[in-house]
Amino acid sequence: NTSYMLKANKKIYETTIFAPNLLVIGNTGGDEILVVEQKKDSEKIYIYDPGALFPGEEDITIIHIEKWFLNGCPMGEELYKCIY
Repeated sequence: NTSYMLKANKKIYETTIFAPNLLVIGNTGGDEILVVEQKKDSEKIYIYDPGALFPGEEDITIIHIEKWFLNGCPMGEELYKCIY
């Protein structure tokens, strides 16, 4: 639900304060979170370890959005088959 996602970004992840150009869209089913840039032409999903919510931090994996969609939006280990 879009409304919940926007509230979670503002209140839980505080992206509006710390990373206003990013939007948390979910998690991998584990500890990592999935983040997209708030740009119309963005082609990447970033996977961050907990505590690393800023571009340039270590432990960031980049997933190609088109590959992810074409593979059925996999999660868990299957997600890593869509690395950029």
